[in-house]
Amino acid sequence: MPAPPEGRAQPAQPPGDMSVAAIMTKTVHTAKPTEPLLSVAQRLLSAHIGSLPVVDDANAVAGIVTKTDLLKALVAIVRP
Repeated sequence: MPAPPEGRAQPAQPPGDMSVAAIMTKTVHTAKPTEPLLSVAQRLLSAHIGSLPVVDDANAVAGIVTKTDLLKALVAIVRP
């Protein structure tokens, strides 16, 4: 089995018996609800990730923003 990506734990058991904790990313990038879309898009690209949890001021998850969400917003702006 290939080594897991940086920041992820090394699986200790066969994939069928593993928990999410064994493979999840431990360093989580987040966005704030008031953050500009351009800023979020730039961070997704620079971090090579497809989504960001959106957290409130108490760091509680309020939602998630994905590359698809950003593309939909772009299309709505370009073609109202």
